[in-house]
Amino acid sequence: MTKMGLVIAKLLLPLMSALAMDDAVQVCTDPADFPGHALSWASDFGTQGHPSLRIMPSIGACDGRLPQPEEIWLWLATPILHNESDPLEEGCSAVFRPLLNERERNRLDRFRFARDRWSFGAAHAGLRAWLSTLLDLPAPCIELEESPFGKPSISQRYFGAAMAERFQFNISHTRGMVAVALSGRPIGVDVEQKRHLPDMRQLVVDLMAPEALTAFDEATDPVARQELFFRLWTLSEAFIKSTGLGLEQGLDSFAFTASGEPVLTRVTPGWSDVMRWRLGHVSHPQATLGWETPSHRPVEAALAN
Repeated sequence: MTKMGLVIAKLLLPLMSALAMDDAVQVCTDPADFPGHALSWASDFGTQGHPSLRIMPSIGACDGRLPQPEEIWLWLATPILHNESDPLEEGCSAVFRPLLNERERNRLDRFRFARDRWSFGAAHAGLRAWLSTLLDLPAPCIELEESPFGKPSISQRYFGAAMAERFQFNISHTRGMVAVALSGRPIGVDVEQKRHLPDMRQLVVDLMAPEALTAFDEATDPVARQELFFRLWTLSEAFIKSTGLGLEQGLDSFAFTASGEPVLTRVTPGWSDVMRWRLGHVSHPQATLGWETPSHRPVEAALAN
């Protein structure tokens, strides 16, 4: 290949990676696209203003620019269905693997079930494909690092501390869905497959704040209890991922509103200030997030029961 050909290939590689990812998954832009899952995000947004949330219709929709401090971008995806009940999960490894680094490929191979390989591969490959379009680097070569508590970031050694602070991300994956979040501020995202858990109340007792248990016991309908559990669980996961402290923070050290707009109502002194935080939650058919379409028109996603 000529020198010019190598330059052209380098320029096209990030775009090709993004196109391959968008073609290998079902990109979600509406809460109805993932009725069996709950999604929450949390951002340390300071004491003023509100975030501008964009649900990306494709990885390349960011126009090659980094998110501004007031922006939160979400890329959400589910498996493409071969038919009504058979997702094309196993075949996606041909798309995901070339985008991963060696450590991630080794982790991918250790999953026993195709569904778990899909969710891990889609989340990590989606992140790398997106970073590739923004940083103009081949996806597997982008250096990432983790904090002592496991929060991922771009490498300060390679990109510098200022860039790592300016450009933050988070990912989440569960069976049947993945989420990647980018922002100019600390960001956390969590997605969970909604399902019956026989020990749901005991998990609230053991792990969550007293306010969560009070709200759970007040919800007598089984469906309402499940919705509440996954609301509080995903908000909690998103919050501790955004702070960067993970489970070290303790899920009982803070509390949220149990319905309506998600708001942080209490946090243990020393961890943060409740007024700094902006939260979002979606769980169809009771979505409580200001949803934004690809045309960037805010759409209130309070869906009918």
